[in-house]
Amino acid sequence: MLTSNPTSATSATTLPVELWLEIIPHIPYTPKNISSLCLTCTQLNVLLNIHEHSLVSDIKRAQLGTDCISLFPSLNLTTYAGLNTLHNRLETLHDLHSQWLRIVNHGAELHWLKGRWESVHKAGLLLLYRLQDGGTYEAKVQLMQSLPATSLACLLFKLISSIKILRVSGPEPIHGGWRKEDVEVRSDVELAFEEVLLGHGPDVFAAMLGVGRPGRAEWAISILQTEVATMGDRQAPYPSGASKPPTLISSLRRALAGKADVTLSLTVSKMWEILSGTAFDDVDQAKMVKLVRGEEIERGMKRTGF
Repeated sequence: MLTSNPTSATSATTLPVELWLEIIPHIPYTPKNISSLCLTCTQLNVLLNIHEHSLVSDIKRAQLGTDCISLFPSLNLTTYAGLNTLHNRLETLHDLHSQWLRIVNHGAELHWLKGRWESVHKAGLLLLYRLQDGGTYEAKVQLMQSLPATSLACLLFKLISSIKILRVSGPEPIHGGWRKEDVEVRSDVELAFEEVLLGHGPDVFAAMLGVGRPGRAEWAISILQTEVATMGDRQAPYPSGASKPPTLISSLRRALAGKADVTLSLTVSKMWEILSGTAFDDVDQAKMVKLVRGEEIERGMKRTGF
């Protein structure tokens, strides 16, 4: 990698622009590397900014496969900022996968998450990223209402499995010394966490597991505590008596109940029925892409017991 010193700066100014446009797409892309290139010299910084869109296109072609890009259908990948986001997400997914393997292989309490549930877990993470790309509350609700039951089931599973994991491996208040009489408070905390996860994406879950930059756990816990403190007010009607917009978790459950044609009380049971079917026995790349894009997949055969 080029460094900011007189020798490298001189070399950068003597190379033709056309040659730099050939070289840059093959330099391993990271946010740090692109920043270092910009700092090498003024001329190179100008070149990188003028040709941003064409360079981003060439970097995607040289370093990212179609399969990788298709897993983030709502992410704008026409700028360096978009590539930086993708790079950070791929790092987070890799680190969460390592944590997943550690968690499910240590202790009987989470051993059931092994095997088939890993791909469902990943689909749920990718769907959370897609929700995050929507930005606004309205966009998130609209996306959930447009997803088929199979995708919604993966999203709900991600919320439920995250709570089960954090009960064992996360920080307080989710991993707390709950007493039998604390069931109502515990339920409120976990409901608030589901709302936070839908609103802020996988980074909250990753931070609570210690994945990512130091100090992120405090950020995630602060968001959760704020959600717990304001949840009652957000669910109460306006002074006029009119109802406030439903929470994101309520919108998700309503969307799944509607697509699966069940009552709200049976939403979780329906989720397990869908995900336990033979359609999820082997989730390959093509099926993963369909789940994230919100395309129908073959339901397969229903498992006995559901």
